[in-house]
Amino acid sequence: MAANIPRVIDLQINQFCNCDGCIRRVKTMLEDVGGVELLSMDPETGKLTVSTAKHPQVIQFALQRKLRKAVDILTTTNDQPSS
Repeated sequence: MAANIPRVIDLQINQFCNCDGCIRRVKTMLEDVGGVELLSMDPETGKLTVSTAKHPQVIQFALQRKLRKAVDILTTTNDQPSS
């Protein structure tokens, strides 16, 4: 089923505080959700890219809950191996 296909998700955390504590909270939250790999993060802009088989809204909701900030899903790309 398509639910287990890994995808790359770009997210934007609005009004992100780029202090060490907030950066650590994002990384810890992604570890707690499980099955999510942080590919890149730009603390200056609040943009991050993750790879996961989870639905993008699961990651969005978890970030919003942990940070109490609005989080936008910018792009979602299926990471299917070419046949």
